[in-house]
Amino acid sequence: MQVMAILFLVLFAVAMMFEYVAVRRGWLKLPVALIGGMLVNSLCFIIYSVASGTPLLNALAVGAFIGSLFTIMAMIAASYFNNQQQARVLTMTDMQQVANAESE
Repeated sequence: MQVMAILFLVLFAVAMMFEYVAVRRGWLKLPVALIGGMLVNSLCFIIYSVASGTPLLNALAVGAFIGSLFTIMAMIAASYFNNQQQARVLTMTDMQQVANAESE
């Protein structure tokens, strides 16, 4: 039974990584990744908890909470770094425009 628990924990980690990369690369819009991620990650963590021997009601509550919490944190991080990257690109573009204007 412990092998199943580890399998679903690995699936949870892979899903988290996919969601983060999908938002950073623009493959998925943030709301789609957030809702889908909360569902997939909560389900993976619920099944992991049940496979670890946690009672079903506790597994449902904790799995939904932990899956949602980790998904929200990953989406916040992906959004933050996307915004920082866009700000850096805009700043570099503005600097190039100013340099071109000064040289003319």
